[in-house]
Amino acid sequence: MVKTPQEKLDHLVKTKNHQGVVAFTTPVKFHRLDYVLPHLFETGKDFTLVILEGVTDVGNIGAIARSALAFDIDYMILPIKKTASITKDAVKASAGALLSLPLCREPNLQEAVKYIQSCGVKVFASDLKSKKPMGDLDWSGPKAIVIGSESSGVSREMLSIVDETFIINQSDAIDSLNVSVASGIMFHEIYRCSK
Repeated sequence: MVKTPQEKLDHLVKTKNHQGVVAFTTPVKFHRLDYVLPHLFETGKDFTLVILEGVTDVGNIGAIARSALAFDIDYMILPIKKTASITKDAVKASAGALLSLPLCREPNLQEAVKYIQSCGVKVFASDLKSKKPMGDLDWSGPKAIVIGSESSGVSREMLSIVDETFIINQSDAIDSLNVSVASGIMFHEIYRCSK
């Protein structure tokens, strides 16, 4: 508990009717990955996980979640640190998708990826240096896709442990896409290949 001046509390909640107490909560429920994976395998479905590494903009988190829900992504996995918070702005940017899309939050994404791989899930990562176009990959079976930060993409450490990397084909007019736009393209390709 932190003692805070009355004026700061008034500013935080935009009202004076707070009775001197303010709490920050998240509107979503987070699941445990070690509970989720066995359940997904029991369904017999070729499920898809999305792992967001270092996406720090709430608008991007929201837009990625919206696309994930539209294209049947089963779970989105976020790190505990170095990520955008799931706030009302993120929920708004997701058009409410963050309230429906199941989420996991993990303390160490690299350990989470190793656990996912040990369960028989193939892990892919988007990488601008990859030579393999996304369309050339086999998207059948249980899979996870790592999507990196807005500024630097997927970390070198993460790229060293994933099973395969790929690139989205695009013109030379610009070097990269916004992370939420790229995510939508990736999710659509996986969705298209699974139908």
